[in-house]
Amino acid sequence: MSAAPRAGTPAGGTRAALRAATHDAHERLHAIPVMHRLAQGGITRAEYADLLQRMLRFHLIVERCLRRGPALAAHDIELRERMRSGLLRRDIAALGLRPVRLTAGDETVLAEPCSVAASFGYLYVTEGSTLGGRMLARALDPVLGRDQPRGRSFLLGYGDRHAAMWRKLCLALESVGDSTEACGAMAEAASAAFSCFEACVSADGVTPSCAPQGLDLVRTGVSAIAVPDPVRASSASGDGRPVAVLDGNGQAAANA
Repeated sequence: MSAAPRAGTPAGGTRAALRAATHDAHERLHAIPVMHRLAQGGITRAEYADLLQRMLRFHLIVERCLRRGPALAAHDIELRERMRSGLLRRDIAALGLRPVRLTAGDETVLAEPCSVAASFGYLYVTEGSTLGGRMLARALDPVLGRDQPRGRSFLLGYGDRHAAMWRKLCLALESVGDSTEACGAMAEAASAAFSCFEACVSADGVTPSCAPQGLDLVRTGVSAIAVPDPVRASSASGDGRPVAVLDGNGQAAANA
């Protein structure tokens, strides 16, 4: 029998509230052609290189925001080990390209988190990508070669530590988001990060006009692979069959 939620805890827990708040954006991301081709192993080398540059820009922006925001060490989260822009730079260099740099205009792309809850909203999005990363990495075999790690270190990410890192984050999310106010702030921040991703990888790159209040989302051109739990992963065989659902612990929950 599960424990009763604490007073002020959103029904179903913080992660359930975050999933609900970001559901529509998450579904739209699945329909973006380049993301679909990546999952199915049909992305070209040029498309993959472009996507890496977009992801790098996003992660640099978020990392700068997080560094300027509240410390999270009290919640057993070490930000330094969750900063993955260096992996993206490595992958871009492996493809023979020079990584993008931030510009002065990027200062206003995403608001600096004004609370611990907002910081965790950003982390929910960036860290959610690690769950399906290894499946996506395998789907790059036609582009990078089988069993060739160069060029996909970002997707391989934490390696065998994926599940443990996600579980630690989940514990912090539930702890910090144990009130309606904190959970709402977390959901707003997560929605803003999803909007950044959608604005960048959409074909027209248009910034959605419905940015969450107080989050100052005013520019385009930022991106992240963001797939919070549960994560749907697609077969690399190209037949489009969903092959697994990963639960909030980063474990395979079902096959279909």
